[in-house]
Amino acid sequence: MTAIINRERGFKLGIHLFLSLFLLFFTLGCGSSSSSSKQEPSTTTQTISGYVVDGYIAGATVCIDLNTNDTCDADEPTTTTNEDGFYTLETTLVGDDFTLLAYGGVDTATEKEQLQPYRALVSLQKKEVLQSNVTPLTCIAHGLYKQKSAEDSNYSYEDAKAELATALDLSPEDITADPMQSNTLFATTQRIAQTSSLLEVLLADPDTTDGCSLGSSVALFAIHTLAQDLGIQIDQELQTALENLEEEILDLLNNTDSTQTRADLQRDLYTNIQELKAKIQSSEPYAIGALMSVEPMPEPEPEPAVTYSWSTGSWSTCSGPCGTDNATQSRTVTCIASTGESVADSMCTEPKPATTQACTASICPPPITYSWIVGDWGVCSGDCGENNATQSRTVTCIASTGESVADSMCTEPKPATTQACTASECPVNNAPVIHTDFQDLVLQQNSGTTNYELNVSDADGDELTLSVVSSDTSIITVEPNWINPLKLPDYEDQTLDFNLITVANAFGVVTITITVDDSEANATTSFDVNVKELIIPPVKKTGQTKSYNTYALEVTDGSLKDDGFYQKGVDHNYTRDDTNNIVTDHVTGLMWQDDANVSSVEKRWLTNENYTTCSNDTNSPACYDTSGDTAATYCSELTLGGYTDWRLPTVEELRGIADYGKTIPAIDTTYFQNVTSSHYWSSTTHKDYKSKAWDVNFYYGNDNYAYKSNNNYFVRCVRAGE
Repeated sequence: MTAIINRERGFKLGIHLFLSLFLLFFTLGCGSSSSSSKQEPSTTTQTISGYVVDGYIAGATVCIDLNTNDTCDADEPTTTTNEDGFYTLETTLVGDDFTLLAYGGVDTATEKEQLQPYRALVSLQKKEVLQSNVTPLTCIAHGLYKQKSAEDSNYSYEDAKAELATALDLSPEDITADPMQSNTLFATTQRIAQTSSLLEVLLADPDTTDGCSLGSSVALFAIHTLAQDLGIQIDQELQTALENLEEEILDLLNNTDSTQTRADLQRDLYTNIQELKAKIQSSEPYAIGALMSVEPMPEPEPEPAVTYSWSTGSWSTCSGPCGTDNATQSRTVTCIASTGESVADSMCTEPKPATTQACTASICPPPITYSWIVGDWGVCSGDCGENNATQSRTVTCIASTGESVADSMCTEPKPATTQACTASECPVNNAPVIHTDFQDLVLQQNSGTTNYELNVSDADGDELTLSVVSSDTSIITVEPNWINPLKLPDYEDQTLDFNLITVANAFGVVTITITVDDSEANATTSFDVNVKELIIPPVKKTGQTKSYNTYALEVTDGSLKDDGFYQKGVDHNYTRDDTNNIVTDHVTGLMWQDDANVSSVEKRWLTNENYTTCSNDTNSPACYDTSGDTAATYCSELTLGGYTDWRLPTVEELRGIADYGKTIPAIDTTYFQNVTSSHYWSSTTHKDYKSKAWDVNFYYGNDNYAYKSNNNYFVRCVRAGE
């Protein structure tokens, strides 16, 4: 027995991982259960999203397994993962403890078919969006929860994650995280998957897989050793079976003389393992699940030593007038044990505090004084400022000890308790304030709805009436997003907003007037909005002047009806300001940056932080947040030729300066002298893939779309001409 224990100590470092996998992948099937979740109908659609990860699994089936039959049935909310292993699942279910099942699909890195199903536990509490990854770790936590919650109703999924995290030296948050984003998580998940596959081989029949039973015995021995280390009480029958297995392992390891004897021993050992495995998987008291749930026996705590100290009471009143001769006061002084009992004075080793003292002037309380306390003036008996209108207040004589006393105790003259409501005493109404500073605006014809924010306040907290009026509703109409009257909670520390809506095909200058009124006073502000006429520029020629057949030979007989034949559109018309390095397009009226930075500055479309948020949720505002070190910010901060209103061009504007009669670069270098035959960012986001934006490659002049995280795309800024 001692020999085999010493022989197998090398396995102790992996015991926790072996135990978790053996129980949860084989005994529990990684969390399969016949229990069902509580459900209730809801009209609110919730979205669950996340990754299926054992390596990212593309094409996996993901569903809420309502009947826990390990299959996504037709009546269960079901979806599949995309090419990145990401899924989005919509459901109206509400309740706790739903099993999220994922199976099938292909590992995007190895292109191997995924055979192992995985699970996670989700609670649907009417949140609009719920994030839930499905990984080997969530699968084990799911199984552990299903097993232990069946025995202890107070055992939660959070408890299971914490227990598993402790066993694997991780944090509870790591259990539901994406393991591909953490080296530690990835390594742990790989160990679990590899050990799971190893145990499947170790439990195979020795007649078909030579030498496998020994490894299975080692795994069972690890369970036994862990139970001993934790002080878990093991059923005697299981104890005996484990000891017999250890003896057989020792025999098998030491017997190398006869191949036949070794094979017989191995077959006997396999038979015993199968019987023991059946016992472990049974519902009897010594089952693994029951064995795991037994808490270690606590060590008895030593009795604390009893200590003794003096407890003093409050001093009594003086035996005579305070400060006079022979006046004294006393108090109780008792020896108290740390257990709370009163004991003999001899038990306290410190000197006993005094029980009496003289009432000297230094310990006498200060003399009592009296003063008038006045309240606030009340409301006037009539309209403020009218004849005979009065207001009153309370005036009380108060002792320095806090008590109200008779007026006669206060020696100072008593303040007035009433007064006339003169105009000088009347409260003044404070006018409301508009805090937002509006500047004149320029909008494009047919630009639709534009939203603006507005902040107002009133020092008196009065009800307010707030209005926004257009001077010409045939050009711009106003849509306020509030309901009058506004009470204090509606506007105090709140941002209000309104919409300006351009009328179709109308243009001109409109004055917008904002007024806030509290019925006694008001504040007003106004600003002009210039709705500019939309002038659609003519279509420019592509620059292609020749026709070519499929053999790349020029065709001059007019038989090919292509751009080279028709030559439709307006000729390119550029001028270049060499002093300021600006090219003006006289067809579109746009002015283009053309300094040395155009061929050297490379920027991202989004910062890494915003791109990560956008990738996880393509409906997030982060998909359009171009703040930080980005292409759009670079253009908005550019000062060139005295102009500061530069911006990132749209894909149509950028494509408009490509010359398809040229390549490498596909642009007229007579005017655009700074260019790289590569990709240039546009400000246009892809309609279907919010994490991608359009660009133009000036190698051939073709447009593409790319991830907004790319940091090696160039930038050419543009502004509207004068």
